[in-house]
Amino acid sequence: MTGNSFRTLALANARELIRDRKTAFAAIVMPLFFLVLFLAVGYFVNRSGEADAIRMLLPTALFFMLGSMSFFGTVSPAVDLRQRRTLRLLSTTPLRKIAFLGSLAPVRALVAMGYVALVVAFATAFGYVSPVRIPVLLVSAAAGVAFFLSLGFVLAAVLPSAEAANNTLSLVLVLMAFLGGGVLPLRSMPEGAQAVLGWLPPARLMETFRHSIAGLPAQHSPWSSWVIMLGASALLTMLATRVFSWDVDAR
Repeated sequence: MTGNSFRTLALANARELIRDRKTAFAAIVMPLFFLVLFLAVGYFVNRSGEADAIRMLLPTALFFMLGSMSFFGTVSPAVDLRQRRTLRLLSTTPLRKIAFLGSLAPVRALVAMGYVALVVAFATAFGYVSPVRIPVLLVSAAAGVAFFLSLGFVLAAVLPSAEAANNTLSLVLVLMAFLGGGVLPLRSMPEGAQAVLGWLPPARLMETFRHSIAGLPAQHSPWSSWVIMLGASALLTMLATRVFSWDVDAR
């Protein structure tokens, strides 16, 4: 597939994201809902006397924002294209599976980084993030988006219908947050669980977010977390291309 063809398909996916109300809601509105939700919780907790609750909840809010955009804004539309037989038509062209999956990423990565910029601006304005930690936060967020999108590719490849996708994605997002320590801090878990979960991409992403935004000490260097997230992204993308099918009848 030529670069011009990929660009055309990527632009078509960008237009579809904006024009389709369900996809636009999932990719644009839902992440904002998570941001407002966590800010509201932090505000009311602060009023009860707990200091810096917003600072502590912002990393989890950003985690949910990126995850919800990558899952709900990517998986359901891709599965819906298969159900509508659009992918069956694409399979008659020289388009490769990896090219189709990759064409979904640019607009979604752009939207995700827009949300990161929004959170960074908010956190900087309120003194939560020092300028020296912003580059680490941006690179960590980019690596996290790559991980979430690649996992979304796998889900889009294996889920049979848009209905199944909608029912599954919420559980996957909560599971990722749990594995990352966003629901229950890893330090409250048994040491064995901490040792295992601490090496997984969700935990590394949450650790870099908490270090960059909340100022909590990090147990691992940022570059090692980036390597783990990007390595997992590459493996998941290869898996997605292996199990992906163009036609619903082939499942």
